[in-house]
Amino acid sequence: MEQVLREVPVSQIEMDPNQPRKDLGDLAGLKSSIEQHGILQPPVVTPAGKDRYRILAGERRFTAARELGHTSIAVIVRTVEEQQRRLLQLIENIQREDLDPFEQADTFRMLMDEHGVTEQELGERLGKSQDHVSRALTIAANIPQQIREEFYATSRKVSPSILLEIARTGNTDKQQRMWESAKNGHLTVRQARAARNTNGKHIHEESAPHLPTKAIIRVENATVTIECDGSTSPADLLAILYKAAEQMKEKAETPA
Repeated sequence: MEQVLREVPVSQIEMDPNQPRKDLGDLAGLKSSIEQHGILQPPVVTPAGKDRYRILAGERRFTAARELGHTSIAVIVRTVEEQQRRLLQLIENIQREDLDPFEQADTFRMLMDEHGVTEQELGERLGKSQDHVSRALTIAANIPQQIREEFYATSRKVSPSILLEIARTGNTDKQQRMWESAKNGHLTVRQARAARNTNGKHIHEESAPHLPTKAIIRVENATVTIECDGSTSPADLLAILYKAAEQMKEKAETPA
């Protein structure tokens, strides 16, 4: 869908008289954000006559900018039909089962920004709880970009529940320590929740479950003896066993 971004005088923009939400709430925080960063997501408007536009989404952003004294703002111009198609595209996208937590949250945010819905209204439209929507948005808003990039580099194997606990941690250094443990398979949700309320300096050493120093495992046609130090975790053991199996395979395939 082609998107038209246009700078329009505030005097040419009108509110939608059919908008059911009349109370725009406290705009102080939004005004502060606009003063510091500008309008990050332009309001969506539709043509409403010669040199006139009506807001489809973004009433709060428009009102905050107007009250700050902006004489013109950048807007996205769409017809009502285009806006409806956009809504359907985003809803269809969010129903995909392969969306990761960040993709899901980004789509939630676009739906809220472009169509002027609240978390509760969005949840009702999608058949999800408001709490589900809120958790997803928390992950996207509070996870540092570096961790997001590493999440994709690690095949997205860290669960949304652990990401949420990392996101809820206010300290970026602690977030990074928790992430290092999580991406290496050394952090459970319970441990992440506990680490969030502590200094988190020794998440792996103090929280991760460790294995006994020696174990003998008997399975069909094989007996495996495992000896390790006291700091080996289940994730470490899986990696060790995989490597040992690969070495045995290489030896078996090497001509005598």
